[in-house]
Amino acid sequence: MAKNIPVLLIFLCASIFPIPAEVQTPYVSQIKVGVRGSQIKITWKDSPDTPGTLLVYRSPVEITPETLPQATLAGMVPYGTEYFIDIPASIGSYYYAVLIKSDTGKTYKELIPFRNKTVTPVRLESVATIEDLAARITSITAEVVKDHIVVRFNPSRGDRDLILYRSTLPILSVEELSMATEVKRFPSRETEVTDYPVPGVPYYYAVVDAGLLEMKVPTLEKGNNVTATYVEIPLPVTAPSDRNVLPPLRETFIRPTPLPYYLLTQSFEEGNPLPRPTEYGIPNAVPLPSTTQKVLADLVAPLPEPQSKLPTPTVLPSNKGATDQKEEQMIQAVLKGPFKNRNWKETLFQLDLLTRLPLSEGTRSEVYFYRGQAKFFLAQYRESAMDFLLASRHYFSETQPWLDAILETLSTITFPFSE
Repeated sequence: MAKNIPVLLIFLCASIFPIPAEVQTPYVSQIKVGVRGSQIKITWKDSPDTPGTLLVYRSPVEITPETLPQATLAGMVPYGTEYFIDIPASIGSYYYAVLIKSDTGKTYKELIPFRNKTVTPVRLESVATIEDLAARITSITAEVVKDHIVVRFNPSRGDRDLILYRSTLPILSVEELSMATEVKRFPSRETEVTDYPVPGVPYYYAVVDAGLLEMKVPTLEKGNNVTATYVEIPLPVTAPSDRNVLPPLRETFIRPTPLPYYLLTQSFEEGNPLPRPTEYGIPNAVPLPSTTQKVLADLVAPLPEPQSKLPTPTVLPSNKGATDQKEEQMIQAVLKGPFKNRNWKETLFQLDLLTRLPLSEGTRSEVYFYRGQAKFFLAQYRESAMDFLLASRHYFSETQPWLDAILETLSTITFPFSE
């Protein structure tokens, strides 16, 4: 019995004085700040208890619960990084604090000196130029993966905006970059972009810092942020034909071919000239009286001269917004490229390639709608009319102005187009 007394005492103490649960520390520790040129580097130790996104705040005054709402969110850092490089826009003294935003969205706002906030300011004596702020892109590659192209690269920093450009020609100068198609704008923490251009066309790519582009000083380095060689998605081996896109016609009975029309001016028997039409009861044309002509002229005079406006390039509403659909992205690649630049020959070439793909019925109608416009501006009116007729199955009202313009252009009596 005496041997069991220590054990009983342990259980008795545990019931009277419960062992406290593990204390969580929802804040970082060991915050340190250093200055190098125009950059301020903040380091810390992540909390082992509370993973999440780290929020780095900057302020010209010490950060307290009262001044935190006025502090500037300098950046957001993934858990495990344990440092952030801040580049303020102006010279001055700054305080910093690092807070945790949990995966559930809760932000822990406890501020503890020397652990997650500084109590003495750090002085910045110089500011960075736009070139210093920009993200440097290296090791760009473009690879065909099945029916799309994946562009990969390495940005030097993750807090900038980048822009991916595509072109059918090498991008070696700012002028050539201005003629390229903007594919996507995205944050520099992303290291690859997927593109769905038209198959059968060679493409070059470039990734530039958006800030440098706005200042008109983008850097273009082959092999770093510009692809050195082109990539091309191969066309499918078996491509559908335009002749198979319409449903087969139902069997109908067609009347026999009528007899040809003869202009009878001579008799069959002797070849003598036939009598004038008046002898068959057809009256001769008689000019209107002058009073009637004046009345008609007065009725027509107030009317404006009939004119038709030349149709302008039109983009369907369904093709204007961002989309994740592969077929729509291929059409937008044409619309943002040669169609936008009014390069109708290149537009027609790429749309012809699209018709060789197994597209859905609605997407194929969109292709015909834009191909009809390209042919119209290339003065291929008869071929353009056929494309608009094919597109009218889904876009009837949109194709009618184009068909009217084509018919008026091809008619024997036309009115001049007006811009």
